[in-house]
Amino acid sequence: FFVVVIIVLSAIDALLGWQYGSYSFDYTMNDEVKRYESDGFAGILTSIFYLLSLLPLLGVMARRLHDAGHSGLWIIWGYLLSIACCIGFVILVVFWCQRSQPGDTKYGPPPAA
Repeated sequence: FFVVVIIVLSAIDALLGWQYGSYSFDYTMNDEVKRYESDGFAGILTSIFYLLSLLPLLGVMARRLHDAGHSGLWIIWGYLLSIACCIGFVILVVFWCQRSQPGDTKYGPPPAA
């Protein structure tokens, strides 16, 4: 759902020209200097959706870590490790894909289905 909404909002932002954060850089190809210019990489609607969904997204990530028996602080460690050496996100995905522990964990009972 999250990815579909981001794609739709990004397309709407692009069609309406509501993008910001344009950038440009020069590069060399076949001994010829060329310039790449971007109209923008983030849109207003997309940014608003990101901000509105940030807390629920963090809650879902922490709940999933708790179900697998890990601390929610792994979200912070995972993103810090991703910045440093690109492995933190892989660790988070592995933790998120682990089977839930049966019964209660130290974080509480499993959520009702």
